[in-house]
Amino acid sequence: MLLLVMVLIPVFAFGDELYDEFISELAFGSARTVQKYIREGVDINQVLEDSGYSPLMIAIKEGNDAAAKLLIKCGADPNIEGKDGNTALTLAAAYDQWRVIKELIASGADIYYRNKDGNALNRAAGFGLKRTVPMLVSAGLNINSTNSRGQTPLAQAAESGHTDTVKYLIKNKAYTHIKDNEGRTAAAAAASRDNLAVVKLLDNKDGSLLVTAARHGSLEVIKHLLKGKPDNLGEALYAASFYNQFRAAELLLTTMMILLS
Repeated sequence: MLLLVMVLIPVFAFGDELYDEFISELAFGSARTVQKYIREGVDINQVLEDSGYSPLMIAIKEGNDAAAKLLIKCGADPNIEGKDGNTALTLAAAYDQWRVIKELIASGADIYYRNKDGNALNRAAGFGLKRTVPMLVSAGLNINSTNSRGQTPLAQAAESGHTDTVKYLIKNKAYTHIKDNEGRTAAAAAASRDNLAVVKLLDNKDGSLLVTAARHGSLEVIKHLLKGKPDNLGEALYAASFYNQFRAAELLLTTMMILLS
């Protein structure tokens, strides 16, 4: 029995060492190098203990398209979920790995999967990824999926100021009226970050936009909305004052004085 144990210990140590070498190659190693480890019998679906990430997920995160495509071709599971809730598809979306997204979906990646960040389209839209977003929409991902904050891809793109992505999503029938957990539409999300170009695309004459802009001190959006002579200047002034947005409060007060004179 003692002899058996002594024989087995090196075998398992070698296996762990082989896997560690394999993982390290996923960052910069060529497809040929990665394939060598696969031929030696490394488990392509074994996950890292700390992150729960599979080799496929690591290759995607590291931007190694060739290794990721090879792993997919060799049967890597595209639906393993890491401890942070990500899958290979959500990571590919977040890291703009558009070259492997088509292969992931063809290999059975769950396009309906959602975590606290929403679906893969939520991730891509939030970063304004111009090649990844259309690919995911074409693949059939829900264009109105919401994340844990209740934001749609449109709202995330609007809040981050990604004008081209906002235009694309509107063109593809994304709903503009959905409100997040704070009661904000995509236009209000844009107003909160003073993204004037996006507000102009989405502005649906919602009177609450001025109050939102005032609360966050979004001066350019406030100036734009004041041109429409809104009837809630008092409410907006209160919001600006309450949240210590003094420049916004000064602008609103000056406008009120001009209108009253």
